[in-house]
Amino acid sequence: MYKPLDKVRLRILCFPSAGSAENIYTGPAVRGTRREPNKLVSWAKDARAEILAIQYPGREQRRKEPFIKTCQAMAAAILPVVQEKLKEEDVPYVLIAHSCGNWIAYEMLCLIKTMAMPMPSMFFVSCMASPDIAASAKVYEFSISALVFCKAVKYFPQYSSIPLQHYA
Repeated sequence: MYKPLDKVRLRILCFPSAGSAENIYTGPAVRGTRREPNKLVSWAKDARAEILAIQYPGREQRRKEPFIKTCQAMAAAILPVVQEKLKEEDVPYVLIAHSCGNWIAYEMLCLIKTMAMPMPSMFFVSCMASPDIAASAKVYEFSISALVFCKAVKYFPQYSSIPLQHYA
C-alpha cells in the first residue's frame, strides 16, 4: 500500500515504454525465477525521494480503460494529475523515460515549459542512441526515440553536455 513520504527531498517522474507498466520502476527485480528488491525503490526510500511512476491507460490496473492514441494526449492527461507536486519549488524533480516513454516525457516537457512551470532538474533517457553518433556508425536504424532526444535537447539544452551542432 502506498504511503506518502514526509518531507520529500526529490520527486522522480517515471515514464515506462509503450508496452510496459509502472511496475518496471516500482516492482521487484526479477532474475530468472528469483525476485529481488528494487534498487530504485530502496534508494528512493533512503534518499527521501518520491517515485511517481506513470501507469498508462490500458495497462495493468487500468487495463479496462481505453488506450490514449497520441503522446501529446497522454502527456495532457498526465500533467493535471502530477501538476501540483511538480509546482512545489522546494522539492526538485527529475524525469526518467524509457523507449516510447521518451516521447511522452518530451511532450510533458513541452507542456511544462508552455505553462511556465518549474522545469525538472534532470531528464534521464534510456533505450535510444546518442545523437552525437553518426548514423553510419550505428548498428541499427535511426530510431524515433533518438529523434525525441534530439528535439528535447534542441529545446531544452540544459539537459545535455553534448554541443547543439550534433543535433542537426
